Amino acid sequence: LHETFRQHDIIKQYTAICHHRPPEFQGRIELEVARSHEQQSGTKMRVETGGRRAKSTYRIAEYHDDLCRVEVFLETGITHQIRVQMAHIGAPIVGDQRYGDLKLDQKVLKGVKNRLYLHAFHLSFPHPVKGKRIKIEAPEPGEFRELMRLSA
Repeated sequence: LHETFRQHDIIKQYTAICHHRPPEFQGRIELEVARSHEQQSGTKMRVETGGRRAKSTYRIAEYHDDLCRVEVFLETGITHQIRVQMAHIGAPIVGDQRYGDLKLDQKVLKGVKNRLYLHAFHLSFPHPVKGKRIKIEAPEPGEFRELMRLSA
């Protein structure tokens, strides 16, 4: 399985609820990211020339006022990639205490669970022996639907 990850033969799809809409209905994000040496505790990444190339595509699935639900398809798998990329294009993920907008979070998270609104909903990879693709899907948590309903 480790080799499958290394060869980028795993399909990973996520859904996220973001503050603001991305600049386009669908798009490709390709940035160079690197670890930040300023972070005291935990890992923090930043956009930096010469860093590892992080690639993904997204599409808007739903939006209301200033909240937007996007589906993100990873081409690479770098630590915090989606979180850094969405914040970089002006659509930080709701509940992201590291890369997000805490003031906006306080405003929209009233009455719903305070969490990072990023969820892996699809993972597929080839079976290590048979080669047939194995698909794993996880339904979107109820609090995602509730947050979007409250913003409508």
